[in-house]
Amino acid sequence: MAVAIDAGPYLQQKLAAIAAHRSQYPIQPDMLPLAIFQQLLSQEYFVPVALVAEVETDIRPLQAA
Repeated sequence: MAVAIDAGPYLQQKLAAIAAHRSQYPIQPDMLPLAIFQQLLSQEYFVPVALVAEVETDIRPLQAA
């Protein structure tokens, strides 16, 4: 079951955070009208994932090439 959260009240902070990491996501807060950013970024979606039933414990050292 997915959950959607209204992130609209935090849109300005979200835009500032995205702009601060332009090398990962090249966006600037003034490149689109605020109404479009509201449509694109005002909802956060979360989808639960199944937990891993078993943890991998077989750790092998790296071998030189």
